Amino acid sequence: MLIGYARVSTDDQDLRLQRAALKEAGCKRTFEEKISGAKRDRPQLAKMIEQLRDEGVTSRFVRQTTISRT
Repeated sequence: MLIGYARVSTDDQDLRLQRAALKEAGCKRTFEEKISGAKRDRPQLAKMIEQLRDEGVTSRFVRQTTISRT
C-alpha cells in the first residue's frame, strides 16, 4: 500500500497541491497536518511512521521539506 504525508506550516497555507500530487502518485491514504516543521511533536507524522512499520507499506512525500526542515 502507498501512503503519503502532506504538511504546511501555517493556517494561511493550503494542502490542496500536495493532496493532488499524492493522489496522482497513487497514495491510498494521506496523513495531513498544519504544523511548523520546526516542531518535533507532529502527531500525524508519528501515525504515518507507525503504519510504515507494517510490511508492504511505502511512503511518498511531495518535497523533502514536508518531512523536515532544510
